[in-house]
Amino acid sequence: MSAIITPHFVNGAGVAVFPVDKPTSNYIGAGRRFIISPLPREQAENTPDGVVDLNYSLVANQSLKPFFQSERVFNALGGEDSLVHWVSSNIHDCQAHDKRDCSHQLTTHFYNGSAVRLCWKHDAEYMMKGYSKLDDQLSLNRANWVMNWAASELKLPPERDLSMVELTFWAIRRNLKDELPDEAGRIAFCQPKQEIPTGTLKESDITWEHSPRELVDITAEQIVNLSVDEDSGLLYMRRPKAVLGKSPAYLRFVISRPCIGCGGKVNHPFMYRARSLNEHDRWAVPLCDECARSAENDVRAWEKAHGIRLYVAANQLFDFAIERGVITFNN
Repeated sequence: MSAIITPHFVNGAGVAVFPVDKPTSNYIGAGRRFIISPLPREQAENTPDGVVDLNYSLVANQSLKPFFQSERVFNALGGEDSLVHWVSSNIHDCQAHDKRDCSHQLTTHFYNGSAVRLCWKHDAEYMMKGYSKLDDQLSLNRANWVMNWAASELKLPPERDLSMVELTFWAIRRNLKDELPDEAGRIAFCQPKQEIPTGTLKESDITWEHSPRELVDITAEQIVNLSVDEDSGLLYMRRPKAVLGKSPAYLRFVISRPCIGCGGKVNHPFMYRARSLNEHDRWAVPLCDECARSAENDVRAWEKAHGIRLYVAANQLFDFAIERGVITFNN
């Protein structure tokens, strides 16, 4: 458990004061000494002050609430059955506001798109009063459930907190990028907070920049999904007609990389050709126009001059794309 505070410094006195609510006051009064650490940048602007007891710190970020409450995200992660199973498996105490006189038997109740863990006594009590009194806890459980899914699929240890960059990357991999708020994309791509200029502006002072949403879309376009048919009909043919592996998305990724010869800008992918290889897009390598012309004229001379084998470079780039999540496997 920890508390978020916003201190105000008294110049010259060496004193800092901060307003607190009742839970924070009780929390401070229960201890004598505390460790102070700065709030992560993804929480600095959108997390209110107060006591927090969260599995993942991003759950307290108010800008992510629409993402956690998204119906599309809910269905993509398994819906009601998945959420109820997670709450039942991970929460072992009654989540009622008043935890006095709790019974030992626990049950999980699904309500309004989320689930809450209650003892039998309090479950009967809230059944009469209405589960809407537990809306905050219901929202918290659903957000922790989403974050747990993300951490699990990113192969992160249970005690590891997620950053906004990791959550954004997971949403892109899950094809849920459209559900992310613009604020998440802005923080993930280290963009400054947009300031709307006022007053009279010259046309020459107007500069165009990608919005956070556009940056997320550009990144998502570079991710390629592969599907595998382990029982393809061509396997049973004696002389099947070769099918070329073409992927415009992978070629866009190749173009986005710097030239492997000089580090310059790449305008078109260079296709490595050899007698024993078909022209699959996976043999594309990033070369600038000048290096591409030199390699086209005499590939051996270009490789000797730069100390690079294009065959090896194409394999290394394809391996790099898999390791960095540019290419993901559906199965």
